[in-house]
Amino acid sequence: DRSCYPFEIEVPAVECSGIRRAGYLCNDGRKILAVELDPGLPRSRYPAVLATLRDLPVDSIEILKRVPVDARHNSKIDYVKLRRLLV
Repeated sequence: DRSCYPFEIEVPAVECSGIRRAGYLCNDGRKILAVELDPGLPRSRYPAVLATLRDLPVDSIEILKRVPVDARHNSKIDYVKLRRLLV
């Protein structure tokens, strides 16, 4: 979707404690945020971490073991691979 601006969602998401990486995409008007949690974060902390994201304007939050990144730029989200994982 052309109305999807990942930067506006990903930056606040990765600023939340416990979030290692975040990728955002839109599919058929549905706004999806994928998050990779910090390694070693206990499962008991997942609800608290996800609660910090509740004010973001997304339809769903998906926890991924690893949010895919571009092989050349480890900080750049690979949106093609992310889309394959989520839709």
